[in-house]
Amino acid sequence: MGRPDACHQPLRDKPAGFQISRIDPATRRAVPFARNAEPGPASLQGAMGQGIERPFDLKFHSGAMYIVDYGVARVNPARIKEESPVRVPPKTGVVWKITRTAQ
Repeated sequence: MGRPDACHQPLRDKPAGFQISRIDPATRRAVPFARNAEPGPASLQGAMGQGIERPFDLKFHSGAMYIVDYGVARVNPARIKEESPVRVPPKTGVVWKITRTAQ
């Protein structure tokens, strides 16, 4: 499952939840919309706090998309039966603002 301190969903063999996708209604396929330059959460690329980590909500306002990113969440599968096997380093969450650029 990779590094023991990695941001993993304990039931998967790969990190999950590090991009925003849109659904194409014609094909019903998910198409990546916003993601890091390299696949995976920013913290696994040595760029903690410099890219998408764990987005969980978004809203549109005044022509912009705001993405709420939970930040780094390290799950220790060996502690899964504990009250909270998740460790969250402080100040890793962020709200991203995405706006249209001139073409």
